[in-house]
Amino acid sequence: MMEILFICTGNTCRTPMAQFIAEKIFAGAGINAAVKSAGVAAGRASPVSAYAREAAASKGLRLDGHMSRQLTEKDLAAAGLALTMTNSHKKFIAERFPEHTGKVYTIYEYASGEPYDVADPFGQTAEDYIKCFNELWALIEQLAEKVKNVYRIK
Repeated sequence: MMEILFICTGNTCRTPMAQFIAEKIFAGAGINAAVKSAGVAAGRASPVSAYAREAAASKGLRLDGHMSRQLTEKDLAAAGLALTMTNSHKKFIAERFPEHTGKVYTIYEYASGEPYDVADPFGQTAEDYIKCFNELWALIEQLAEKVKNVYRIK
């Protein structure tokens, strides 16, 4: 089973949303993948932000139970694909864990070939979280199609 790791800063907003979105979309697409998330500067076991939970609930997803995790070398070693939310996260990994750079991409880069970042909604409004959630949903739909093609999943 392949493992996909989503990486952001604190692992309380973007990557938990991405993880749960991917689990739902992948299940519906018949993609057998373990999906995890972590942050490059995650606090110790912090819960998902309230606005992230609300944004996910608007699409019927529950983020209950997720607690932030700090990115480790072990996480990267286990992942077949590591997707960062920004180019700066990707650069951080290249500097800190250079042996894993061959499987690290930004989510935009891997899913759509675009050079964009997913903006951090932390500290912003509920609407910003919903915008981020919808952006991630669209990217993960593209990601699912790419994963199916790359790994020849029917």
